[in-house]
Amino acid sequence: MSGLPTRRDRARMAGVLGLVLGLVLAVGWGTGHAAGDEALHQALQEARFALVDDGAGVLDQTTGLVWARCVHGMRWTGRQCTGQADRVTQDAALQLAVHAREGASQRWRLPHVADLRRLANRLAKVPELAPTLFPQSPRGPCWSATSVIDETAVNPYNYGNIQRGRNADNTVQLRFLHAWAMDPLAAGESREEPKRTLHLVRLLYPSAP
Repeated sequence: MSGLPTRRDRARMAGVLGLVLGLVLAVGWGTGHAAGDEALHQALQEARFALVDDGAGVLDQTTGLVWARCVHGMRWTGRQCTGQADRVTQDAALQLAVHAREGASQRWRLPHVADLRRLANRLAKVPELAPTLFPQSPRGPCWSATSVIDETAVNPYNYGNIQRGRNADNTVQLRFLHAWAMDPLAAGESREEPKRTLHLVRLLYPSAP
């Protein structure tokens, strides 16, 4: 199919990304070094990412979503993310998004689980670029706003349902007590978690008004 990258395209992208990382390590991010800036810009174009908001946001040009470069609790200094990452419940994460929207032009929100999955799939294709796009990012799941765990009928004879104690009577209750969480920087699966669990928060906003 003509829309898919060829093996030569993928090799070229890997070479560009390797060059970028070498330049970033050699001259430091944000130093204004022309060669490093140009190589980084080229690599981002190849991967269809862009840095916005003075480097504090990462625009995924395939989805139009802008991701906060730093998880909540950390801040972008112009060169890196510093500070202590917050790990909060899902209800607290939703409130953080509400507070972020107050007085801001951006419509910040907590990502849906589909947003986290798409970002993880995108970064899996350019793993060399992920540490540059999201530097100093602590590892661990990030909360999503997705609370419904399953829309299908519960099979009481399914081993997975039996193992988790799920049945037709408690499934509706579980939908209110659980939400999806995922680490978009790791090659893992999203998982349903009790909302009281403490996880990271990485907000996003749509670039289109």
